[in-house]
Amino acid sequence: MIADRRAQFTDSVIRDEFKKLLLEMPFEKITVSEICRRCDINRGTFYLHYTDCFALYESLGAELADRLFSVIRNHNPINNVPAMMESCMNLSPLDQILFHDRQSKCFDRLLTMAREQTVAGWSARSGLKQAELECVFTFIANGCHAVASSAAFDEAPQNDHIYQLMQKLITNGLYSLVTPEY
Repeated sequence: MIADRRAQFTDSVIRDEFKKLLLEMPFEKITVSEICRRCDINRGTFYLHYTDCFALYESLGAELADRLFSVIRNHNPINNVPAMMESCMNLSPLDQILFHDRQSKCFDRLLTMAREQTVAGWSARSGLKQAELECVFTFIANGCHAVASSAAFDEAPQNDHIYQLMQKLITNGLYSLVTPEY
């Protein structure tokens, strides 16, 4: 029991220091040595928890993807993409780093989790084929990611307007595709 608490504490310290480093410098510049120095642990202790910095980075990305997916899990399938987009627009600075950097695999993991549920829900409401719905999902999700990652989106006063425009476009487009009575 004590060893488990110590391991959990050490893991927590490693993760916290790594997060601080991510806010200070690009991921590519972070080393195991720097993490160990800041945590006051030896490299062997680090390697008991993670194989390298990439594994730690992916672990944080996976946690963020799980958190974001939990937001959309209970939505109507039509609203999954707008809900995912909304939750991604309000990320902390650290979460933005994890979400937008492909090396963390957060975005890809979130897409994988959301695609299955969303496409299945759309399929039940439309006459479109599975492959067509998956293309629509990929188009919308990647487009939202590209806009949220763009320099133009960094200007806070425009964010709400752009977000509302995208949400209206997505929702109206989806309703026309997946609801026969629209």
